[in-house]
Amino acid sequence: MGDNEIVNKLQEFTDILSLSTLVLDALRSMGWILIRGLAVLIDGLEKVTDSIFELNPE
Repeated sequence: MGDNEIVNKLQEFTDILSLSTLVLDALRSMGWILIRGLAVLIDGLEKVTDSIFELNPE
């Protein structure tokens, strides 16, 4: 692929390809922290429900 083809592809997809900004990076990081926090919360709830089911002799 030549330089002209690469430039044409970059210009064609310029709406999709964008430079990151400080605000977008911060929002992405906060979102990732939120997702990881929810995963930890769900894992904790799973352990609680497992312990409750182990107490039930049936």
